[in-house]
Amino acid sequence: GCITKVLEETSSENDWIDQIDNISNRLKAVLNEEGKDNLELFFAPSGTDLVYYPLMLSNLTNPNRKILTITTCIEELGSGTRLAATARYYANYNQFGEEIKLGEKILSSIDVSSRFFKARSESGEILNNHDEILALIKEHEDHIIIINLVYGSKSGIEDSIGLIDKIKGDNIFWNIDFCQFRHSNTIINKLIEKKSTIMIT
Repeated sequence: GCITKVLEETSSENDWIDQIDNISNRLKAVLNEEGKDNLELFFAPSGTDLVYYPLMLSNLTNPNRKILTITTCIEELGSGTRLAATARYYANYNQFGEEIKLGEKILSSIDVSSRFFKARSESGEILNNHDEILALIKEHEDHIIIINLVYGSKSGIEDSIGLIDKIKGDNIFWNIDFCQFRHSNTIINKLIEKKSTIMIT
């Protein structure tokens, strides 16, 4: 379908750049609110690879600080998310077909710890992890803290993005998994204004 057509029309590095520019412009036209252009788009080979971006950005802006990643709804996410959230390889091969070591740290100098929370209890009830997240933030004030929330999963999970307004701190990095884009661009723009990154698969 669409991917086959793109591949057939792409034969050089410049063609790829043109394709990415074209796709970016079309996405921006959909995602931006009228009269605004406050988005930067980044592409990745998979949704799990997108998990690396908050880690990369945090390490670039605060290279000498430890990082704590907090990830909710872990059973709703890809099987490689646990490794990716701790800056480790989650597969045996990269997107170029090169062999890599599953579970090995991507960058030896990066110090990342992680906490994962389930979306539901054993009886199927949606869990609220707010108190646990707040406790972790207080315990790790010297860390950069990446909080990965899920908003609009396939089973209807919508983590409370109201946490963003309740939790303040220069060391907090919000990352919202928008899953398959089940919400309006208005919500996306509100989250971006709150300095969140958004992942869409």
